[in-house]
Amino acid sequence: MVVVLVVVLLATYWGVGAVTAWASRRAAREMNHLGSMVGRVLPILMLALLFSFFNAEIWQVVAQLSMARTWVIVGVMGLLGIALATLNARDEISQIVRS
Repeated sequence: MVVVLVVVLLATYWGVGAVTAWASRRAAREMNHLGSMVGRVLPILMLALLFSFFNAEIWQVVAQLSMARTWVIVGVMGLLGIALATLNARDEISQIVRS
């Protein structure tokens, strides 16, 4: 019983409760933004994985594509990148304007 009392007193002295409460509030706040962050990062992650594991099977599929389809794919990837950059820039600019 004395050991538990000493541990509780030391935790109180060191401010463990305040830090835990702050971390809990911060985690709850970040969970609200989790959906938008995943929605923005997931396409970039998918592209990175696609090109990280660029293997022989993908080369075989690409070799069968016509040049027009290849350019369409490049255009779609480019538009995805521009859309993601625009969304991120808009959020950053709105935060700067608010502050």
